[in-house]
Amino acid sequence: MLSLLKIANIALIDELEAEFGPGLNLLTGETGSGKSIIIDSLGALTGERVSSELIKQGAETARIEGIFSVEEGSGLDEALDEIGLRLIEDDSRAFELRQSLLRGF
Repeated sequence: MLSLLKIANIALIDELEAEFGPGLNLLTGETGSGKSIIIDSLGALTGERVSSELIKQGAETARIEGIFSVEEGSGLDEALDEIGLRLIEDDSRAFELRQSLLRGF
């Protein structure tokens, strides 16, 4: 489960840190407030192709980070290990993904 999402220099967002809890989490807001940018950032973090146009105008780099919690006994420990991802070395039972975007690459 996604528990924390950090975004920097994506479209109109300078910096954003959003925490998510168990159960249903909703993104609400007026048109143009950035809901789709958050969803696009999550897609970029999880492997979707993205354009360097997503980088905020005037910035050369952007960063997206997500912390995902893993339920004990879910079998994800083994799956993560197979692809080379390790749980954070504290008792949080979580792993972190990071994506950096560079303009012009």
